[in-house]
Amino acid sequence: MNTKEFNSNDASLSVDLSEARQAVKENRFKDALGLFEIILKDDPNHIDSLYLASVSSRYLKKFDDSKKFIERLMTIAPDMGRAYQELGHIYRDMGDETKSVIHYRQACELNPALLASWSSLYKYFTKKNNQPAADHAREQIEKLQSLPPALLYIDQIMNEGRLGLAERQCRAFLKKNPTHTYAMSLLSEIANRLGYFDDAEFLLQKAVEFEPNDGDLRMKYATILRKKQKFAETMEQVNILCDQFPDNHAYQAHKASEIMQNGDHEEAIKLLDNIIEKNPYNFSTFTSKGHAQKTLGQTDQAIQSYQSAYKIKPDHGEAFFSLANLKTYSFNSDELNAMRDQVKRIDLALRDKAYFHFALAQACESIGEFDEAFFILKRVTKLKMIKANIPLIEWMQNCKLK
Repeated sequence: MNTKEFNSNDASLSVDLSEARQAVKENRFKDALGLFEIILKDDPNHIDSLYLASVSSRYLKKFDDSKKFIERLMTIAPDMGRAYQELGHIYRDMGDETKSVIHYRQACELNPALLASWSSLYKYFTKKNNQPAADHAREQIEKLQSLPPALLYIDQIMNEGRLGLAERQCRAFLKKNPTHTYAMSLLSEIANRLGYFDDAEFLLQKAVEFEPNDGDLRMKYATILRKKQKFAETMEQVNILCDQFPDNHAYQAHKASEIMQNGDHEEAIKLLDNIIEKNPYNFSTFTSKGHAQKTLGQTDQAIQSYQSAYKIKPDHGEAFFSLANLKTYSFNSDELNAMRDQVKRIDLALRDKAYFHFALAQACESIGEFDEAFFILKRVTKLKMIKANIPLIEWMQNCKLK
């Protein structure tokens, strides 16, 4: 393509997506943006074009335009990790570190293969002296940097839901590298998402045999065993993890979860308190502790744990949902307004968005705001929140709304 000026409103123009991508690679962001705008006139919901139009606008320092492109993308692909990473980049370049970190964390939750997000989080946690979080980010960075580019790409497309392509490419990689344990774990995760749990278990079992000291592999193996309700085998693997990595809070938390599943909630709380003592910013541990306290009938303590969780991470939807699910908790006006603000957000992962909708509907119903409650429940179906794996039917059966 030549560098002359062109008008994206010219209906005679026809653009090949590869041409626009090449312009991005060559740092010709003004040309690239014009090309993506042409594509988006014909297909306003073209995911790649929205993403790269946002990238191009950011490099041109057109931050408002960049946010508009990425927010439109999020309405189409609400769980696309790269979109949240790009939003983090936008706020970083605008000088808003707090918002950038929020979106980098969301990006890593949705797609753990995003090296740029982990790198930004590592710098932030190191600066804030949050050593456990910094150590975790550094471990992820080192793991990702050690992988072949082909596997990083497979990881990316798998986490964006392109499972067919990811499976084909992963199988092709394994034909040439049959004992590559990370590739085996990727294929296992694809099988897991497609519902082939036996295949997922077999692949992870073999991977663990090849690399018995790889904690991530064993953790994935324990998770699939739990999904298949092999409780004794799950506990065995979790105990091995905690023996191998006694300072790993994630493994300790998983052990606490398994102990809770086996009915010893008091022992689980002791483990969770030990984690919290070492890392008081671990919001998910507070949530797990609340679940254990709720089961023991310690409602007041459970409320405090759930509140501690959302104070650390205000968009932690599970904490609000758990409070609502107590059925006896009354949200105050600040909490109600916080939930109303959260459900309006475009830049919120689908799972948290679902939790907030359910919690707010329950809260509105409890104070007699039935119209708002019904409106919120209707939005749940429109947003296709069933994909978030929230027990919607059970929840609706348990609440008073009919």
